[in-house]
Amino acid sequence: MNKENKEAEYTKAAEYWKKVTADLDGMLGGLGYLHEADVEHSKSFLNDLCTEYHFPTKIALDCGCGVGRVTKSVLAEKFDKIDLVDVTERFLITAPSYLGPELSSKIGIKYCCALQNFHPLFGMYNMIWMQWVSGQLHDDDLKEFLIRCKQALLPRQGFIVLKDNISPNDSYYDQVDHSWTRCRDALLEIFKEADLSIVAESKLTSFPKNICEHNYRQKVVRSARRIVRRWMGSRDYVVEFELDYVLNYDGSAVESNAIVVCDRQWFVVCHPVVGLSDCCQLAVQTRLVSVHTALDVLADYELTIISERYPNDNYRLVAEYELMNDQYTPEKSSCRKLVISGHGQPPVRFHGTVQFRLRELLRVFRPDLTVETETHNFAFTNGSEQVYANIFFLNTLDSVYFSELFERYKRGVRRDVLLNINYDHLLIFMTALCRYGKPVLDSYNFDLLLQLASELKVNKMIQLAEMYLMKSKTVPLVRKIEFALQYNLMALLKRLHHQLSLQPPMTALNALHTYLHDSGESLDHMHPTVLSVLGVEEDYIVY
Repeated sequence: MNKENKEAEYTKAAEYWKKVTADLDGMLGGLGYLHEADVEHSKSFLNDLCTEYHFPTKIALDCGCGVGRVTKSVLAEKFDKIDLVDVTERFLITAPSYLGPELSSKIGIKYCCALQNFHPLFGMYNMIWMQWVSGQLHDDDLKEFLIRCKQALLPRQGFIVLKDNISPNDSYYDQVDHSWTRCRDALLEIFKEADLSIVAESKLTSFPKNICEHNYRQKVVRSARRIVRRWMGSRDYVVEFELDYVLNYDGSAVESNAIVVCDRQWFVVCHPVVGLSDCCQLAVQTRLVSVHTALDVLADYELTIISERYPNDNYRLVAEYELMNDQYTPEKSSCRKLVISGHGQPPVRFHGTVQFRLRELLRVFRPDLTVETETHNFAFTNGSEQVYANIFFLNTLDSVYFSELFERYKRGVRRDVLLNINYDHLLIFMTALCRYGKPVLDSYNFDLLLQLASELKVNKMIQLAEMYLMKSKTVPLVRKIEFALQYNLMALLKRLHHQLSLQPPMTALNALHTYLHDSGESLDHMHPTVLSVLGVEEDYIVY
């Protein structure tokens, strides 16, 4: 079928659903009394799946959700958060009233989009549920959508559930709702082409015999192989890849060739340094490819640079826990840059590699904390400007301060004044807590976040900072000890003691010497307790 005819059929299908009532009967084609039997089967199937595979139940995607029938009766009982996608806007608008206020609080993003055009968020979901909607897609579009769904699953923690009618003979097309009912072999072939394998299957047998001569079957498919994702443990995963780049710098800003991973372009940019003709700056950049996947990225990378004019002069930039998005540009101070000087006038040819390690893909829940919303209505102010947050969420961060505010909120208080905190710092801190629906720490703001978390006693952020220091390869050993002592990070201090005990005796002294040299500090500026942890007692020092 040519593209024009296929698009015409999709348009007719969308028009059909626009005329369907936004209620239970409408979702089931006037057969609302089938709802209970269907839900009982789905819940039993999902329970068995959870029992066998023990996968997390944090976030699901309900495809062809309608008003949220499956979300309300099946998914909401298991999952903390559910995203919805449907081609009919009226269904999505009706969903909150159908679900009720309690279940509506579990709804994340609502997408009004046809599945053949929909790109689910990469690496986001524990489950993608497709019920009585796969038949709306032609074979090639269903295959491509399943491939995108596979990429949207968390590795080894995610499943696709496809529940639909199965024809006992050949596949056939319904001219009324413009959908396909496929035979089993046709579905299996599509699964194979999408590189999916069936790990569980169940037949719904409790429908009345006169409803449909075709079997209702439910299948679960998951990725049969990994391409770019590498499994790292029970909870974490990373995406690792390498970019070989070439830059012909002519005195103006130039971009290298790019590689596309996780719906983003990754490249290197070279631009001039104002006022210095023989200097330029190189920076690693990323840019969204699709508007459907607006994710921020927490990443490590290592940039190596070789100048063809001076091939023996190699440069290296190591970055970790970089929070990268479309605002991560050379104009911003948060973007790490490597200055190359002494190469004379352009043109200059650079080449090298960037090794990337994407730690986490972050969905933005609160893009602008300066805007008050119905659920984010508690104001933090320094007297003139406000930041708004959800006090119910803040109360989950193990903070005495936020817990006290929550009790005051229940008595009608809607704001708190923090005169001792700079507004810009307050905005940075609250953004780190709330932007992604969980605390997220990056290397650029790490010390500020730890300082404010300590002042406000936000234990979740303090624990995150302590874990960062344990894992960091770029924070010097001496600074780790200083942080541990300053903020009473006893788990970190214990680990540092243990690591030093396993090293040769001169390791600590070498680390101290390197730190003093690189920072420009002198020994008399070091706190005696820090020196003691390094094995240097005060009476050892001759000034």
